Amino acid sequence: MYETIPYDPDFAQKAREYLRQLEEMFEAEQRHNSQELRNVLLYLNNLITTHYVRYHQELDGEDFV
Repeated sequence: MYETIPYDPDFAQKAREYLRQLEEMFEAEQRHNSQELRNVLLYLNNLITTHYVRYHQELDGEDFV
């Protein structure tokens, strides 16, 4: 599956910060370890990482002549 938006490092960092805040909020509210929630947050974080890697692979493959 290809990305529908271009990679933006500032936006990606902000997204990671929000994911961390969501994790903290859910942990505080539920007072127990929700493995399913952790898996979803990890999945979203991995999507951001995959987007980052693909972005840099495309840049490395370009000719800057």
